[in-house]
Amino acid sequence: MIEATPLQYSQYLSSLTETNFYLKREDLFPEGGGGNKARMIALILKKAKNQKANYIVTAGGPHSNFNRALALMSKKMGFKLRIVLYDNNPHIHQESLNKRICDQAGVEYSICTPDEVAQRIEEEITKLKNAGENAFFIYGGGKSHEGIKAYAEVVQELNTQINPDLIATTFATGTTFSGLLAGVQMYSPTTALLGVSIARKNEISVPIVSNNLLEFFELKTPPISSFEIEDQILDQYTFGGYGKSNKELQDFIRETMQNTGLILDEIYVGKALFGLTEHLKNNTKFNNKKVVFLLTGGIFNF
Repeated sequence: MIEATPLQYSQYLSSLTETNFYLKREDLFPEGGGGNKARMIALILKKAKNQKANYIVTAGGPHSNFNRALALMSKKMGFKLRIVLYDNNPHIHQESLNKRICDQAGVEYSICTPDEVAQRIEEEITKLKNAGENAFFIYGGGKSHEGIKAYAEVVQELNTQINPDLIATTFATGTTFSGLLAGVQMYSPTTALLGVSIARKNEISVPIVSNNLLEFFELKTPPISSFEIEDQILDQYTFGGYGKSNKELQDFIRETMQNTGLILDEIYVGKALFGLTEHLKNNTKFNNKKVVFLLTGGIFNF
């Protein structure tokens, strides 16, 4: 049984947005360094254990929160981990704390270019199989039935804490958002949901969410239309793509950190929180309403 992560009221963000603003502290999830990816991995690795796997294979970049959480949690559960490592964001020049943690956790790497990832994954799984290992593949970022289920259950968890009018989250790979959307459909149909994209435009994001829901509910047609999904994803705050920033975002992060004590990064949480606060300031729909933002972890990409 996973213990509920804390809910924290923010006077500063409430005043800024004219809402009752709460933070769901997913960054304090007690495994893998915390964060939304760690919550997903807790369920995914149970499946790997049930299938008697001894090796985990995944793919991702050096700044991946998923890779870091997986490195810590898989080792603890007795798995070896091999990551197909690639970097399609060379504009991010900072040293990656996530990558350093993976190094310390004893991760094995197979390094390639972004174009080679799919082929390299197949090659590494074949190598392990031929060596007598039982490899379990996890799609980068945790895209899976278990990953979606983890955040559908978070909607239930939130309902025991506050019954929010709006749930908002960072939108990156789309798995967390898809889980929340599934959870809202099942457990809290009157609650609004927003995902704030930090990289992708909606023409890419919407089909991903639609397919996630199809697979999760095992349906031939999604339970919610593409138009409805699009209305729930804000894609105007990407600043040009993954890891892209500007002075306005940097100033927001600095001021918010100084007024809240939160640790916010420019890649994921800080960017999404900026987009959400701008949206709420420009719309009165949620004035004086209960807004919950999932703080999914900012320290590892600070």
